[in-house]
Amino acid sequence: MGFEPKVLESITIYRKKSRRARSLLMFPFILAVFLGVALLLVTLLARERISEVFEVSSNGEAEYWLTQTAVFIKFIAALSALALVAGLGYNLYATSRYARARFALFVEQQTSDYGPTAADKFIEALGGAALGAGVAVPGLVILDDPAANAVAFESEEGVWGVGATAGLLEAGVSVAEANAIMAHELSHLLIGENVRAPRATDLEFQPSLLLVIFGTLCASSVLAAPANITYVLCEVACALAALAVLMLFYRSETFIVKLLNLAHQHDDILADSLAAKITRDPAALRSAIVKVEALAGRTGRVPGGTILSRYLFVTPPSRPGDYYRFTTRVAGEILGGRKQPRTWLLFSRPANRATRKLLEVESRMTAERLINIDLIEQGRWRALEDWSRD
Repeated sequence: MGFEPKVLESITIYRKKSRRARSLLMFPFILAVFLGVALLLVTLLARERISEVFEVSSNGEAEYWLTQTAVFIKFIAALSALALVAGLGYNLYATSRYARARFALFVEQQTSDYGPTAADKFIEALGGAALGAGVAVPGLVILDDPAANAVAFESEEGVWGVGATAGLLEAGVSVAEANAIMAHELSHLLIGENVRAPRATDLEFQPSLLLVIFGTLCASSVLAAPANITYVLCEVACALAALAVLMLFYRSETFIVKLLNLAHQHDDILADSLAAKITRDPAALRSAIVKVEALAGRTGRVPGGTILSRYLFVTPPSRPGDYYRFTTRVAGEILGGRKQPRTWLLFSRPANRATRKLLEVESRMTAERLINIDLIEQGRWRALEDWSRD
């Protein structure tokens, strides 16, 4: 990239900070997986010792019934753990598949219904931004949406692209404003915060994935345990206690807000700062933000879904509604008949509240972005120099 070392260092620091935040959020689930590994290793490596330590003094008939009870508890516990694994595994498959469908709708609802020269301004702007940043020029596509907006995305093959809506082509933006918008979207590609094809290992799906691993380890440990009722009860109690804590954590609105915020992280302050470095015209960036915000919510629909709307140049005004919305009526018909799975075991109320809260915060980001541009014009590049102020 063609930025000075301080800018490149700021991008690196930001990425490290994001990875650290993701790791901390997943720490309870990772800890549970280690607990499952520990239980399984202890069970496999110390079977004989376990029988000696947890031996219960009893006569022959009582010992027989205690053994049968332990076997019964093992069977029920293992069956329950496998049922949990099956449910979570299916949920993980369904949500990741559904997310991929949303991604496809987000980037494939394109149109060719525009003037032959309408996109030239944005194509040239994107090429100039790429040249200024020292990277290859992404492709530009026109998204079928009459609301003015833009977005950065990455195809399933990893190819960078920038989408401009049909409404943006008709919004009457100046050449300088088009340069600013394209530089902003290119900056998101450089940072790595853009729309891309979801994977089952993405942060949004990691709680389900880690719970599947935890449940599998617990089921294996219980099945491998000796038929000693005291040890089996201790093992089941440990697994249930860990699961109870995880589920309370998993379905809390605070956790869901943090999960969605990090899974769909989109730092417009940093992107604006990089765009201003590329174009050296923060005034045009300010004008573009104000103009697009005034036009962004005119259609009352959000391309791809409410969370994916965070990736747009300006987040459309939020409104109460379901977690998923669709870009066109046709897209709604394609997906509307299907059950809409979630990554948090269909905890719809906290998920909807968390989503609306995030979008309300995002919709207020414009004021913060304009303040940041004012500071840039004063020579204070806070997103690139002073992380403690963000």
